[in-house]
Amino acid sequence: MLESRIYYSQTDLHDSNRYLKEFLGRGNARGPVRIHTRLANFAPISNEDRTVWTVYNGEIFNFPELRRELEERGHRFSTRSDTEVIVHLYEERGEDFVSRLNGMFAIALWDTRERKLRNCLS
Repeated sequence: MLESRIYYSQTDLHDSNRYLKEFLGRGNARGPVRIHTRLANFAPISNEDRTVWTVYNGEIFNFPELRRELEERGHRFSTRSDTEVIVHLYEERGEDFVSRLNGMFAIALWDTRERKLRNCLS
């Protein structure tokens, strides 16, 4: 079961499963099992400078290949999750990032610089 909530706030709040900023917020929780390791897929997840955020449900089948390509281009990863590939691929390809994804997914991606929310379904 995937539970989603939308938060609205004028303040910033960052933790392992919540993002709030400038009247937009997104978070998710998966239950009932919670795994707290560095390898876990916490959401939302961001890029290094916290300008691109994503919440996603699904599976990216080709994420190992995409991750290798992105690492070769200088992107740094802090997890082993397929979710993190989404933010770095968006940084590289912009809105066309989704054309490189092979999988089944629903993605919400927030670009803080452009102040745009992008939603994608496969």
